[in-house]
Amino acid sequence: MDKKTLTVAVKEIEGIKINKILLKISFLNIIAVDLSAVARGQNSKARTIQLGVSLANTMVVFERAEGSSINLAGKSKG
Repeated sequence: MDKKTLTVAVKEIEGIKINKILLKISFLNIIAVDLSAVARGQNSKARTIQLGVSLANTMVVFERAEGSSINLAGKSKG
């Protein structure tokens, strides 16, 4: 998902491929941190934003939509 525009306003985006499976994803919320402040050793609070761009190290938490045929596996819960 590198260099993709993320927005809460758009209910569904297409074109995310994971292991040859095309996913439709909608974002419930986007939380951001000022990485330049963190790099300078300053404390940076996470805040909710409406628009952003994903980077190579962007963390995404998936939640299974009701009625979805995809089963999520793993120990982590968002």
